[in-house]
This record gives sequence, structure tokens and C-alpha cells, in this order.
Amino acid sequence: MPARQPTVADILQDLLRDVTEPVPLSELVDRVLQRYESKAKNPRSSVRAKIAEESGRSLVFTDRAHVLPIGIAMRGVRFRIPLSQFEIDEGGFAMNYLSNYLPSSRSPLENRIKLLDAQGRPIQTRKNVYVKTDDEAPDEYTDIRELLDVKDWLRAKGARAGDYLIVTVEDWYTSTLRLEFEKASEANADEIARRDQQLCDILFDMLEHTTREALYPHEAIPSALARQPDKGGYAGHHWLIALQMDERMVYDGFTIRYSDAPPSLFELLLEGYEFEGKPFTREQGAQVYRFSARLKYSKRKPVIVEIQGNQTLYDLDQILREAFGHDTWDHLGGFWLLVPRAGGRFREVEVGACAPDPNYDLDGSAMDVAVAGLGLSPGNRMKYVYDFGDWVQHELVLEAIEPPQSRVRYPRIVSR
Repeated sequence: MPARQPTVADILQDLLRDVTEPVPLSELVDRVLQRYESKAKNPRSSVRAKIAEESGRSLVFTDRAHVLPIGIAMRGVRFRIPLSQFEIDEGGFAMNYLSNYLPSSRSPLENRIKLLDAQGRPIQTRKNVYVKTDDEAPDEYTDIRELLDVKDWLRAKGARAGDYLIVTVEDWYTSTLRLEFEKASEANADEIARRDQQLCDILFDMLEHTTREALYPHEAIPSALARQPDKGGYAGHHWLIALQMDERMVYDGFTIRYSDAPPSLFELLLEGYEFEGKPFTREQGAQVYRFSARLKYSKRKPVIVEIQGNQTLYDLDQILREAFGHDTWDHLGGFWLLVPRAGGRFREVEVGACAPDPNYDLDGSAMDVAVAGLGLSPGNRMKYVYDFGDWVQHELVLEAIEPPQSRVRYPRIVSR
């Protein structure tokens, strides 16, 4: 039988075997194509896509144009875990802390992980499954946690709640980690915060440049860790903990996304969706917001409308309908914030829909959201859609925020 042609992943594994420094992506594509017979119309693009699929598996992107073997990238990476009273009592720490820091495998983690102390001596460990049942329904589990049990080691350190475990990746390929201990009183809180901010800034930059508006941790975390200056320096928090303190992003259990991004389908099914406007002062509510609005792709002179900050998107929807000659008694309208991203792009943050009848009960309604609650500044953009069937799309730009004029009734059409 003819020999099987090696896959791109096979060739990459061979090419990266002896690599210790970042390799230009373009050079790696060339070297793969020397050994890979591609049938794609655009072989270079196809191979680049296949290399991207290996992110978090065999390689990481140290920036958007260079890659490095993941084992080299992860060597020396450090993070800290604050110990809770539960972990002190049980003598271990949650095994899910090690996800994205070690290779995934069908082999259970407890069978392949190797723990060393600061002097390089083995630390005995085992898996401990903590199960709590409901007192009123013994067959119902209320809490299940998988812990890596290092009870004797922690006891010897005199560990208390609030103290830290510091983990260093010694060898990613063999799942070898070094454990160190630091008392809470000896930790440098300012340096921990700086390292956390550094990691979050890298992740946010990656999020800004991705086409999906979301990051998958198994791809993003190893690359972000590899991009940290002095990755083996003073340890910041585990990425999950660091991310909880960053207002720009959230982890929803599947992806890292913008904190103001629309909810996932799962979240919609569980909780529904309601835009949470920002608080504003009485003075801000009295200010007048001047918008220019035009039909998307239209070259006509924009319509200018003004509305006060304490008036609602229902009021803005009504004045826009009047300004563009749309029905004021039929069809829904809707608003989206257009938030700038890297590369001159925008992402859409749904605010909600408006019905022409103010008494209409509408899921995901934006009818009561105050204009000032959008947190807009001059130059900010919005999308407005009239009639979700015909999808008549408009572009809004906030031109100015000014004091109200006396004897003027808002909202109003200034010009059209």
C-alpha cells in the first residue's frame, strides 16, 4: 500500500522539534509547503489556517507573525493560587487550575503529573474527589470537586487560608511542575497586581485583534503567557483569578469575551437579556445629545436630531421614525452600540428593541433605557434598525453633548 502523506501537524512536529526561538510564520509556511502537497487553490492560506489550528496544541503565537513550540513557550511560566479554608481543610487544590498550563491528554492528569518542591524533590500527591450531598435528598449531589491532594506538604508548611501556592511549569511535555509556598504576609500585592494587569492587557489585545470577538482559552492562554515579559519572574495570579478583576473581559465557561458582549444562547435561555445602562447624574440627564443619522450606504445629507439625556430610547426611536418618514405605529426598532476595535473595526453591543406602543410588553426592551445611560461621548457611533423584517439600517454619530436651550422641547428634529 502507498505510504500515507504526512499531515501538516506531522510536518510541524518535525520542523519544530529543535526550535528554541520564535520562527516567522511566513518562513514556517514555506518550509511546510516544501514537504506538503496541498490541493488547495491557495496553498499558503490553507497551510496558515492549519498552523493556526495547532495553536495551544503543538505551538503558540508569540505575536501575530511568529510561532514557538508550546513546550518551549511554557517552560518557566509561573502563577499563584490563593489557598481557601476549604483547600486547607482538604489538603489540596482544584485540578482545573492546571488546565491550559499542561498538555491535554486522554490519560488522567493524576497519572502523569509530577510535582517537585523548591529543591527539586518529588512531592507525593494523589487525586481526591470531594463530594457533598444534600441533607434533605441524599441522592442529590450539591458540590463535587476534584482536588490534587498535597496534604502532608501543606501541613509541613503551616499553610493557612490566604497563603499562596506558587506553581512553575518545569517541563510542559512531561507535565512536571514545581510547587512553592508563600505566606500572605510576605506577598508583594503591588507586584501581583502589576503582573495580573500585564497578562490581562495581553489577552485584551488578542481579543481586540481576533475576528471572532472571543478567545478560546486552550489557544489563547498559552500564547498570552508566552508573550509576558519575564514569564519566570514574580508570579501573578492564575489567569482565571486575574481575569475576574478585569472589567473589560469575562470568562463564560467556554470563551473569553468582552464584558459588554451580548449573552450567549445558553445565557439567553437561562436568564434572558436586558441591557444594563450606566448610572448618570441629574446634570447629565439634563444635557442635550445631538446625533447625526443617515441611512446606511446613503450619500444624502444626514438628519440631525437632539434629545435630552434623561429621555429614553423609545423617545429616540420615535423621533428617528418621524425624521426618516417611517411608520410610528407599526414594526419594531432596535439599537446597537458600535464600539471601536483594533484595526479600525467596530463590534456591535446590542442595547435592545423598541416597540411603537409604549405599553407593549417586549422581551429585551430598550424602551426605558435613558440616553445618558449609554455612556456615550462625542464621536461615538450607534446602529439603528427600523423594521426587523426589511432591516432598514441607519448609522448614528453623536456630534455633541451640550446644555439645553430654554423654551425648546426635546426630542426634536434640527434638520433633515
